[in-house]
Amino acid sequence: MIEYIIKRLKNMISPSRFSHSIRVAEEARKLAIHFGEDPEKSYLTGLLHDSARALSVQEMVRYLPSFFLPIGYSVPAIFHAFAGPRFITEQFGITDYSILRAVCWHATACEDMNNFDKILFVADLSESGRRFRESDTIRQVLQIGLQEAFMKVLALKVNYLLANKKIIYPTSLEAWNKTVAICIEEMNDKAQKKEKL
Repeated sequence: MIEYIIKRLKNMISPSRFSHSIRVAEEARKLAIHFGEDPEKSYLTGLLHDSARALSVQEMVRYLPSFFLPIGYSVPAIFHAFAGPRFITEQFGITDYSILRAVCWHATACEDMNNFDKILFVADLSESGRRFRESDTIRQVLQIGLQEAFMKVLALKVNYLLANKKIIYPTSLEAWNKTVAICIEEMNDKAQKKEKL
C-alpha cells in the first residue's frame, strides 16, 4: 500500500513537494516512536498530508468540508489541508478517521488536537529539509516534549500571520488559547502542590 501511494504521489505533486512529504513522513514516524503513537500510521499521514496540492485552487474549493468557516475563503494557503480528507478518501480509499483528521488540521490546528494530530503538525515544520532558524528551535524544543513543540510551532505560525497582517483562521486562535490555558492550569497545580509541601 505504501509503495502504491508513493508511486501515485510522485506523479501527482511537484518534485519539491514530494520530497517534503517523504521527509515529513519520516519525521512523523520518528516522533510517533518517541511519543508513543502508531509509527506506520504516522508515516502514512505524513506522506498524504499535502496530497490535495495536486488540485487547482478551484478544485480544492469543491473539496472543502461543510464546517469550513467563511473567513477561510480568504486564505487559499489552507485549502489543501481542509480539502485533503475528501481527496485522500477518493484517490486512495483511506477512511481512517485519525489520518484524515490530522491532515485536516495540519495547517491551522484546532483546540482539541490529540498527540497524533500534533505529531503531523510539528513534523511539517521540523522535517530535515526545513532550513530556517525557527525549525532548529522546534527541533530543540522537541527534546522537552511534544506539547512544548506544538506550542512553539503554533506560536511561530500565529506570529508570522500577525507580523505580515494576514488573516488568522479562528481555530488557530482557539488552539492557542486552549494551549495557554492548559499551561496556566499546570503551573497552578504545581504551585498548589508546592504549598502543600
